[in-house]
Amino acid sequence: MSGSLEPRPVDELTGEVRAWVELSGARLAGDPLAIIRVLSHQPHFVEPFLRWSAALAAAPALGVRRHELACLRVAWRFDSAYEWDNHEPIAREAGVTDVELDALRREEPSDTDPTTFGDDDAAVVAFVDSMVAGTVTAEARADVVARFGADAAVELVWTVGQYAGLSLVANALEIDADI
Repeated sequence: MSGSLEPRPVDELTGEVRAWVELSGARLAGDPLAIIRVLSHQPHFVEPFLRWSAALAAAPALGVRRHELACLRVAWRFDSAYEWDNHEPIAREAGVTDVELDALRREEPSDTDPTTFGDDDAAVVAFVDSMVAGTVTAEARADVVARFGADAAVELVWTVGQYAGLSLVANALEIDADI
């Protein structure tokens, strides 16, 4: 990354930031995530951000697999290598296959094989696409609620919003992936 917004070196993080990173587990390969080290330029943002992120990541309604499908689709839509590279290993652990990962990187995920995703997973991907495009319809919302329930629908909307924001931040600040 070039410019003055480099992630802070680990040894320059304040005690409070270090404490929140430890509490949240916002680290990869032993070091705090680069996006958190950049956020530490505004230390008072770190606690609320990590609390919110932890709450969203722990939300059970959508499930880890569908959460990661949504994260990766958002990352691809925003061309965020940071978010894609950090979430791909988590998605793989949650059972997302190479075929599905490849499909998430296409304009229309079902172009090659309409059976790549089951109906429920395809609905998540389609909802992400419509939300990112600003075209979510009442029918699309109703479909997600009917498939997954209101709790999961709210979780999906906030997941898309969170990772759209993180993708924009990572791209604007040219933050390199943590892996």
